[in-house]
Amino acid sequence: MELNPRQLRITPDAARWFYRRLLEVGVKLAINSDAHHPRDVGCRSDGYAREEEIREVGVTEDCLWRIEARAGTGRS
Repeated sequence: MELNPRQLRITPDAARWFYRRLLEVGVKLAINSDAHHPRDVGCRSDGYAREEEIREVGVTEDCLWRIEARAGTGRS
């Protein structure tokens, strides 16, 4: 499931509730900026939650889905 850090800024209460429910049932999250402009690639603009805000929801490294794991490279 995509975690878009912008949602933590736009609808913080709803986003926190939603992402916490996903984590409770073991869903892996892929952080994605859903960028429509180059300045937003990688969640770099002020419209996105900072890493500390994402961690506050309960997102840790073991909660993340990475393409490398899917591609069979052995990295997670």
